[in-house]
Amino acid sequence: MAMVFESVSEKMEHLMEQPLVSIIIPTYNRAQLLLETLRSISEQTFGNWECIVVDDGSSDDTEMLLKRMVSEDNRFRYYERPAALPKGANACRNYGFEQANGTLINWFDSDDLMHPEKLQRQVAALQQQQVPFTVCQTLVFQDTPENILGLRKDAIASEDFFNDFIQNKIKWLTQAPLLRRDFVDAENLRFDPSLARSQERDFFVRVLSKVSEYHTDDTPLVYFRKHSDSISNGPATIEKIHATFRVNFNILQTYRSRLTEASMLYLKIHMKRDLAQLLHNKAWEIALSEINAMRDEKMITTAEYTKMRLGILSFKVFGKGTVFITS
Repeated sequence: MAMVFESVSEKMEHLMEQPLVSIIIPTYNRAQLLLETLRSISEQTFGNWECIVVDDGSSDDTEMLLKRMVSEDNRFRYYERPAALPKGANACRNYGFEQANGTLINWFDSDDLMHPEKLQRQVAALQQQQVPFTVCQTLVFQDTPENILGLRKDAIASEDFFNDFIQNKIKWLTQAPLLRRDFVDAENLRFDPSLARSQERDFFVRVLSKVSEYHTDDTPLVYFRKHSDSISNGPATIEKIHATFRVNFNILQTYRSRLTEASMLYLKIHMKRDLAQLLHNKAWEIALSEINAMRDEKMITTAEYTKMRLGILSFKVFGKGTVFITS
């Protein structure tokens, strides 16, 4: 419920007492969807926010839209990704963070929507509890908010949240958490601009590796849009498949001592599936290099390594051989 103020000065005084939330949004050629996203931010019952939108080189009406939004509400800020930075949402997220003034950070996407009380509820949670971040539930909708498909994931918390996030038993995406900036800075947490996919998994595994607890709100405060133009629905290119492999490889390499047997098995199964996809796409050299890396890091046995090398040969000669890779 929004607060009612008797004067503008009373409202300003109240805002100054509240923490500033920085909402950071990368965008690329999504002007119409972006407008809906920004309107959902404008309708927040918590008013002390700034919204930093970083354009990744759009060729549609994004610039015109953002300049209009900035002129109507100076809490919106528009930036273009500097040419020196690599193209992609991750570099835009990091650049937006560098421009942010808030003590609380909410990365968001340019095609999703905020519940009107998202910031109010999550700010209140962080004011009441000394935890690094709070995360809410997410509803998925198809094209329009009226067409709700269900929760993005049934659970966002568990007793062993680190291993369960790795095994995809609990899950959230970029939009759901509100993080303390001092935590993000202290742990030097940034999105990896080299990743074409699985960047959120990579980022939040690193986040969870640093914390002993976090706050959850099972109320759906984010609406995740499922549509044909979304990045997640795009083709599985070699770059994307390789990125997913590398994220899981790095998790296994970095956190092996913290992983349960179930987590290690989960990671190996998915890494082998990605290797098979690389071979289906004739990325022989990438697959061979990664199989060698798995052997060197003792992620696979000598027998597994030999069989996987045989799989590469089988793919090259016969165009098939998944069983040698995934079994």
